Amino acid sequence: MYEAALNGDEEAAKDIVLGEFLWVGPFPYLRKKVSEQEFAADLAESVERSWGGSYIAYALENAVDLVTVTVQAECRPTLYLPEEGCSDPSQVSSGWGFSGLYAVVFLQMYFLMAAGVNITRCKYCGRIISLASLQSGTRKTRRDKQFCNDACRQRHHYHTKTKPRRQGNISSL
Repeated sequence: MYEAALNGDEEAAKDIVLGEFLWVGPFPYLRKKVSEQEFAADLAESVERSWGGSYIAYALENAVDLVTVTVQAECRPTLYLPEEGCSDPSQVSSGWGFSGLYAVVFLQMYFLMAAGVNITRCKYCGRIISLASLQSGTRKTRRDKQFCNDACRQRHHYHTKTKPRRQGNISSL
C-alpha cells in the first residue's frame, strides 16, 4: 500500500486495497458478517465518500496505521550493557527489542516511512533507498546516492555503456 502511494499510482493502489489488502483498515469487524464481494463494494463506496475517491490516500492512511500499531505492539526501545557485571555507565547503549522477525520488518518500514522526503529510488532496480540516518549520531546517506548497492551500480554501467562499433566487414578480409 505504501509503495503504491509513494509511486502515486492510483490504479495500483485500488488493486491492492480491493485485493490483497481488502481486510486491512478501519472495518475488520465486518469480515465475518459480509462476503468479500459485498465488502469490496462497500469499501469502494467508502473510499469514494470519505477519501474523495483517492485509493492512494486510503492506502497511505492504512499503511501508516498498520505500521504504527504493529511497531507499538511488537517493538520496544531497550538499553544494553556490553557484558554482565559491567559497572561503567558510559558503556550503556540503546537499541531495539523485538517480539520476532515480523516486528523487525515493521520497524524497518516505520523508519522508511518516517524518512518522508528523505528517500530516492535506485537508478537500476527501482528499489527505495532511505537517505535518512537510521541511528542518531551516524551519518546520513549522501543526497546524490543513485544506486542501492555496488551490484546495481555495476549492472547499470554494464547495460548502459556504449558498445564499441566494429570496423570493417569480416568477409572482406
